[in-house]
Amino acid sequence: MITILVVDDEAPIRDWIVYSIEREKRSEFQVVASARNGKEAYDLALQHKPDVVVTDIKMPGMDGIELMQAILEQLPYTGFIILTNYAEFSYARAAMAYGAKHYLLKSELRSADLIRLLQDLNQTKMKIIEGKRTDIYANGFLDVYDLYQHPDNLSFAKGFCLRHGMTVGQPYCILGLRESNRFGQKELLDSLLHEFQPLFGIAALQQQIVFLILQDTKANLLIDKAQHIAERYTQSSGQQIAIGHVKHNLEEIVPSLGETELLVHALFFHPAQPILAFNRFHHLPPVDRAAVRRMNQEVISLLESRDYQKTREALSAWSAAFDNLALEDVLWAKETYLKMVFSLEERLSQVRGEIPDCPSTDSGDLTSLQACWQCMLRMLEVLETSFGKGYSRNIQQALSYIRTNYAKQISLMEIAAHVGLSPEYFSRLFKEETGENFSVHLMMYRLNQAQRLLKQTDLKVYEVASAVGYATPSYFSKLYRTYMGALPESVRREKS
Repeated sequence: MITILVVDDEAPIRDWIVYSIEREKRSEFQVVASARNGKEAYDLALQHKPDVVVTDIKMPGMDGIELMQAILEQLPYTGFIILTNYAEFSYARAAMAYGAKHYLLKSELRSADLIRLLQDLNQTKMKIIEGKRTDIYANGFLDVYDLYQHPDNLSFAKGFCLRHGMTVGQPYCILGLRESNRFGQKELLDSLLHEFQPLFGIAALQQQIVFLILQDTKANLLIDKAQHIAERYTQSSGQQIAIGHVKHNLEEIVPSLGETELLVHALFFHPAQPILAFNRFHHLPPVDRAAVRRMNQEVISLLESRDYQKTREALSAWSAAFDNLALEDVLWAKETYLKMVFSLEERLSQVRGEIPDCPSTDSGDLTSLQACWQCMLRMLEVLETSFGKGYSRNIQQALSYIRTNYAKQISLMEIAAHVGLSPEYFSRLFKEETGENFSVHLMMYRLNQAQRLLKQTDLKVYEVASAVGYATPSYFSKLYRTYMGALPESVRREKS
């Protein structure tokens, strides 16, 4: 049986999902709770420890991805099904990269599709249970699932460690690496344990992360063996590995696993470093997240204005902000970086049909910052080559006019007259050169400017609407919700 938590800020959708699951009357499905927002959902998740969370991706306050982050830090075996709109493409792709199992479009949501996905997740859970004996997977890895089901039970954590051969009072540390070839990794790790002979050593598996738990009689001896094992592993496999710092208290095994998990995620930002140790992050200050968000919005605004040279410069400055991250910022930073990649792809997707051999992240390697950076540069190059150069003088003048006067009540006829063309010819020429209808381009430029104002200023929503050219706040809010995937008020609440 799988337990399910349903999260959506819209009561009709939330209630419909709960109804759709419960009307099936399947013994293998149980809805344990439903929540109106991310904060409420997080509290309920810690209380009920659901197997699956079905959640909206855009909610006021804590959104779906932030909810995933928070829950997975405490309950890393939780599965997620994301509910999204077309306008939230980049968020959905980032959620999938972060660990969501599936996503469903709200506009096409059918109960049969939801039930099918839940059945798939339940079957996966059953195969894992059937394929292991007590705490051991069929491939020999230790299963630490039960540890995460009792995160606050210190005596359970100690008993779990003792049951599998650890010794009270002896120092231990945990190495972490990305899962690749399970059987090949297990064989290599076992051979390294046999070669270096720590007092205790066992390989554990948690979702897509492999842990190597080591213990020895003295801390310096343990550190030395951990370093040798890490060096030999990277030489033999060509893969990166992370080393957590030494602990002594077996009751701290769960936070120690969490620390090493963060180090494995930090490998994303250090692709050229074969071994990443905990001391690399000592004394690093937290990142200025507000400043990164402002830089992020600047990149998006320049991208929308098709100034690709300045976009590239702003993107480079934005990327540099991730050079020295504190460990507590790693998950947020990784999510933010992936969102930027998918934002560029979203822009490219609008014109993909018009570009032969258009790059995509679908088949690309997004496991490191360097790979993501190269992917973004390729996408910018395609956009610049296809749409950023060679505008006719008339369209250049039209785009400049829009940038200067978007806050006013401008029209196609007005701009056509400004550039000296008939409205019919100007409309056709604008579409041919920019790839967008004039009205769509003007609307999206205004909405993107509105997003910037909502996030970076204290203007009221009606003042933002007026500042970007909409005299009726209710109409502005409706457009913003439809095309940006959230109400302006919720974006303002996120800012605060």
